Amino acid sequence: MHTRPLLSGLAVLTTTACTLEGAGDGPFGPYDAMAPAGAHMEVVVGPGGRLAQVVPGPDRSALKVDGVTVVDGPGRPRRPMWSPEGRRLAFVSGASGVVAVWIVDLATGIRVQITNVGLKSGDGIGPDFVPPPTRASSALWTDSDHLVWNAGDSVWSCTVRDRRCHRLLRVGATPTSSEAGVVTLVNSSGFERRVRLQP
Repeated sequence: MHTRPLLSGLAVLTTTACTLEGAGDGPFGPYDAMAPAGAHMEVVVGPGGRLAQVVPGPDRSALKVDGVTVVDGPGRPRRPMWSPEGRRLAFVSGASGVVAVWIVDLATGIRVQITNVGLKSGDGIGPDFVPPPTRASSALWTDSDHLVWNAGDSVWSCTVRDRRCHRLLRVGATPTSSEAGVVTLVNSSGFERRVRLQP
């Protein structure tokens, strides 16, 4: 079973996301100092206590893992999401000209776009557009090959291996756990629904 522990204070971050403001001597020590004063910085703690963070800049952002840049560019990488084994990181970027979910293999540095492949910025939001997660904490890797996320008004699922994505539900809900191919989704009222993933 894969679950995401709930955030109960900054001292108990495990596999959730938070946004920090400012720089310097905050709870993440040297990781805080990497964000410009007054900027928002996303920090996600992954397996083994590894830190993924988005460091914003004036015209580009960097995605760093344990202080080492793994993605840097004008596509403004954001919303890092750790895979369960900690070898890959999903993130949202506009590097292809369209906002999309990407995966980076941390051992090789190879990046693969898994949503909105082939769409161009002038195409608008058509029927083939897959919206990104609203926040890093609204996404869940259900196993090493499936990513499920809340995109505001709907829940999406993507098989990473073949980049096959589809809408699971036409309602906003956050994935909280998964077991044996069934993901548990919770809406803002606390209502739970279990949905079987397509293989």
